[in-house]
Amino acid sequence: MFSQGEEEITVGVDPNSPVYAGLYQAVAMKPYFDGDEQGLFHPLYHQVLKMRGNKMIDMFAQNNTGMRIDPATQSVNMFANHLKNHVAAITSWVNGNVEVYSKGSLTAKFGKGATVEINGDTTLVVNGNVDAKVRENATITVGKNVSVKGRDIKMVADQTLHLDGRRILIGLDKADDHNAARYHDYYTTDENGRRVKRRGVTESSKVWMG
Repeated sequence: MFSQGEEEITVGVDPNSPVYAGLYQAVAMKPYFDGDEQGLFHPLYHQVLKMRGNKMIDMFAQNNTGMRIDPATQSVNMFANHLKNHVAAITSWVNGNVEVYSKGSLTAKFGKGATVEINGDTTLVVNGNVDAKVRENATITVGKNVSVKGRDIKMVADQTLHLDGRRILIGLDKADDHNAARYHDYYTTDENGRRVKRRGVTESSKVWMG
């Protein structure tokens, strides 16, 4: 309460004062840059480009959306719900292994053609179903042996089913000396753990259906 002729005097700090500008900036940047770290930070939208004290480089638009370069592990880590590449061509040289883990579906589409060349051994393990659809022609050339095993195998040809081989053997587990030109005996263990003798075909001049 002031008497007549008196006025209220307010003492405050001008936020635009150049005296406090450096202090305000240091306080604002404190949660994001410490020690010898350097970078850029957007105060409203929180995008950050940080050169960290452990030699990592972070570039993030928000949490879990950005890139981290780690010289300790010599790795480039990308974090995103969707990763999109818009390029004319991609060429990759990989000295080690390539591993892809996908919880969803994996789809590869090629407009003209695709060539897959593998110089070493390849193992394909599929826990579900395989459906291969070829609109035109398919050629599979194997230098050594091919083994196809399954509970049910169905081969259907709309026009011609052609089997070409020096020997075509069907039902070899029931072959005997009347159906085999050459055979051999071998021993195995049955379901009760007993040693049993069985006969296999080495060469046959007949087709055994059994």
